[in-house]
Amino acid sequence: MSRLRERYLEVDGARARVLEAGEGPTVVVLASPVIQAASYRPLLHALAPHARVVAVDLPGAGRSSRVRSPLTFGEHAAWACRLLERLGERDVTLVGHSNSGPVALLAAARAPAGLARLVLADAVGARPRRSLPRV
Repeated sequence: MSRLRERYLEVDGARARVLEAGEGPTVVVLASPVIQAASYRPLLHALAPHARVVAVDLPGAGRSSRVRSPLTFGEHAAWACRLLERLGERDVTLVGHSNSGPVALLAAARAPAGLARLVLADAVGARPRRSLPRV
């Protein structure tokens, strides 16, 4: 089992909790704001033999900095783009799960340098009655 590392990164004045495991191509998992990055531990351990996996608590969630008012998907996406720049990795796979799905989608649309792939898992807005514009 790969060793899990915890650290904090400062991005735009927000301190973000980051969990990392493994080495190789980088996979960044944006934790759904309603759960903590620690919930992704089984995923980190499963992918660690094949990649460097980074799970991030978004600002206002988990053990990251509190925010004065909830951030919009767009604000979280802008922050995520700057996080990716701060990581300085190339050929990154960005994963958005549940409520972080729209965040990852919007971040990918802004095409930050180094982002190669986007994975959405159970992203909100996938159902026609609950589409992204409605969310």
